[in-house]
Amino acid sequence: NPIPNIPGFLHWIQRRWLEVEHKLGEVAINDSSAVLRTYYKHNAFCPQRTIDVLEGYKKSNPKLYQMWALGEFATLEGVILDGNWDIVKEVPEGIPFVGYGMDFGFADDPAAVIAAWKHNKEVWVKEIVHSTGLTNPELSAVMMEQGVRKRKDEIIADSAEPKSIKDLRDMGWLVYPCKKSRDYKSAAANYLRSLKIHIIEGSFNLIREVSTWSWKRDHKGNKLPLPADGNDHGIDATIYRIYRHTAMWGVA
Repeated sequence: NPIPNIPGFLHWIQRRWLEVEHKLGEVAINDSSAVLRTYYKHNAFCPQRTIDVLEGYKKSNPKLYQMWALGEFATLEGVILDGNWDIVKEVPEGIPFVGYGMDFGFADDPAAVIAAWKHNKEVWVKEIVHSTGLTNPELSAVMMEQGVRKRKDEIIADSAEPKSIKDLRDMGWLVYPCKKSRDYKSAAANYLRSLKIHIIEGSFNLIREVSTWSWKRDHKGNKLPLPADGNDHGIDATIYRIYRHTAMWGVA
């Protein structure tokens, strides 16, 4: 599945193979490579739940349907973080590290951990973990492999899973629950819009989330001042870490 068209950023698949149109279901041979574009209707084992979600985008978000159902690169409408983020190779020297953010997940939703640096109105974010099927001990092991330090590095996590927070704290992690207000997601979205966000290269899932994170729409297609649910796990982890607001922040 492609990510949206991003100004100044050409996806490597676009750059290498998709400069010309490739029809769905037809093999195109060019020099030493062959390109076959398929979509969900070519998959006899595609779950009905996935089909329902994709076809639901026809009315609720046609651009998202074009991208995720038809597999085409598209420019999304109503994207929340529009024009205030980019992709960089590394964090400049001297930028203060502020810690880690964590969003829990297991089966359908991935567990996500990000590292964040901040200076004034600029933020640098790196994807550390983004994976489904991780138990808390497995999540702990992956974080250690990625260089997160027990008993030293502070992690702000989703307060909706106190049991998981306790499990990780019992393992020696400095994990604290975020504080959420009723409308924290909208307020956090507007806060992130006020920042310049730099995503470190290699944070593939976070880049995909940021480029598709959109405002919710009503049944008539009108934009609502509320982020749409789903595909925002790395973003949630980022919010928990860097959104400093009296209604949602700190430790419990």
